[in-house]
Amino acid sequence: MPRRLMFLSALVIILVAGLTTMTDRPAQAAFPGLNGKIAFTSNRDGNSEIYVMDPDGSNQLNLSQNPASDHQASWSPDGNSIAFRSDRDGNREIYKMRADGSEQTRLTSNNVADGYPAWTSDGRIVFERGPCLGTPGEIFIMNADGSGEQNITNNTAFDCSPTG
Repeated sequence: MPRRLMFLSALVIILVAGLTTMTDRPAQAAFPGLNGKIAFTSNRDGNSEIYVMDPDGSNQLNLSQNPASDHQASWSPDGNSIAFRSDRDGNREIYKMRADGSEQTRLTSNNVADGYPAWTSDGRIVFERGPCLGTPGEIFIMNADGSGEQNITNNTAFDCSPTG
């Protein structure tokens, strides 16, 4: 094998290995809302925050601006709100904010981790609660204001009670 080919092969292996170890978790971004902005998570300021940007990467703006860890942004169908997960109150809960970062509101409140919010086409929010106590998580749905929360998978093994 010619020396140059060996060098290029080694370089490719080093680059691939380096790229796979550079990121310790996958990127988190939400498709553009009707306003054309992309919502994404970044820890460039020392903790995870929800940012938005234009599709070309310009006009990046930190919306959540909270010392807690904010993740998993999801645009509402009308592009006016973002649901996200945060641990700002000591537990992973679902929050909502306006597209400009204002009116950050906690929607769930319990002793179990909530996450992965996603909007339905009719404007409700679906999310995962758990897992806990060795059982898989459950899928819940609620209104955009946090009311009307209900378990829609109803796994009988799901027990997240403090004594369960």
